Amino acid sequence: IMQVAEPLSLYEHPVNKFVAGFIGNPPMNFIEGKITEKEGNLYFTSSTMNLKIPSDKAVKLANFKDSTVTMGVRPENIYDSETSKSFEHGETFKAKVEIIEPMGSEVYLYLNIGTATIVARVDSHVKAEIDEEKTLICDMKKAHFFDKNGDEKTIV
Repeated sequence: IMQVAEPLSLYEHPVNKFVAGFIGNPPMNFIEGKITEKEGNLYFTSSTMNLKIPSDKAVKLANFKDSTVTMGVRPENIYDSETSKSFEHGETFKAKVEIIEPMGSEVYLYLNIGTATIVARVDSHVKAEIDEEKTLICDMKKAHFFDKNGDEKTIV
């Protein structure tokens, strides 16, 4: 047993990467990258992403500057930039569509981001084609960050 809590608490506040990946369907996406600083702001940087971290999370990630971490983002917290409203804490990135899985009221987009495949759970009206490069929005307020050392505990 890694964590005992109500299901919503497990979903919103997992204590480590294992719990985060265990709760939710499709499961949480995990992307390895570094915490970098530019002009006084912290960013999550991977091979294809450079996402600004909101200030409340940046405070907790300050000690991890220049360290490798894992960012976790749930498929429902990735939005199509063409059909979604702008988000105050949303950061855009590009990804190549590999698979489109219509589920009725929603569509699962399997996206290549360089070294990994992630899943976005988007509205069924989103238009996508295989091999298309899409611009997506990641809700950074809902992103989780995990320490790469030891048992991959949640940083924030």
